[in-house]
Amino acid sequence: MKISILSVSCCNPAMRSEDQAYLVRVQEALAQSDVKAQVSIVPVSEAISSLGADKVGALLPLWDRYGAAVAPVMLIDGELVLYGGVPTKERIVEVVSKYNRKSQQVEEKADDKGKPHPENERKV
Repeated sequence: MKISILSVSCCNPAMRSEDQAYLVRVQEALAQSDVKAQVSIVPVSEAISSLGADKVGALLPLWDRYGAAVAPVMLIDGELVLYGGVPTKERIVEVVSKYNRKSQQVEEKADDKGKPHPENERKV
């Protein structure tokens, strides 16, 4: 799992403290929920090249509506999951746990694709 915190501190240095608080909360939430993830702070000025224009483009309606108040933004594996300030540790645990269960289900389905269905197995 890759968690990206999209930051506007490149444009507003006063936001660095929020970014750091967010990072600490994410790390605490991961430890509490026993989920492994790579966590990084991505400045908005680098976001298009590192996350892709399609992921950043999905934020434009929010940016148009709320402006810089939309930041910081949390993405999990490129999917927007939280935006607009630093959430509580409990909220991050909830979101990370939900996303972790979802990704485990996808992995299980992918593993099952190579296995024959019990009804279709040949009896010897």
